Amino acid sequence: MERTSIEDARIRVELLKNETNAVVKSEWFDVASYSCTEDFEHEMEELLKDTEADYYKIVEFEDIPQELQLSDRLPEEAIDLCNYFCTEEDDENFKEAFFYWVDNYHYSLLGSDIHSLIQRAKDAYIGYYKDTMDFVEETFDSEYPDCPENLRFYINFDLYKRDLMYDYFEVDGHIFKQ
Repeated sequence: MERTSIEDARIRVELLKNETNAVVKSEWFDVASYSCTEDFEHEMEELLKDTEADYYKIVEFEDIPQELQLSDRLPEEAIDLCNYFCTEEDDENFKEAFFYWVDNYHYSLLGSDIHSLIQRAKDAYIGYYKDTMDFVEETFDSEYPDCPENLRFYINFDLYKRDLMYDYFEVDGHIFKQ
């Protein structure tokens, strides 16, 4: 799953006439401006009345995961994701890591409890490391704080990493517990 700036998510909606399918109006909407699907539906109903259009269709998506791109409605999950990442003070690394975690476990966003998924990802997320060996050495130091510096030269960190990574996985520098 590519990096998604969900906090910047937008959709372009076209309002159309039934008999001709002519576009009466086309407009962009920020997903973060809605607290739930009902808010979006209410605004669409008002626009349909004002423009005398018969129906709407979502025709373009920006910064919304592929599985949440539905032409007939704005899913609650898209709104929840957008609102969470717009309001929470998570570091930028977690925003990217969340989508890697979802993809790694093949979780579906559509139909999921987004807040529960985010919490599970937070629980599994260790952090971002430019080099996995930094994580390995940091973990070793926390597990064996009394290891004398002169003994560290005899430790095969590649073997330690191999065993350690049975309990963790890494995607583009992001480390997670299995």
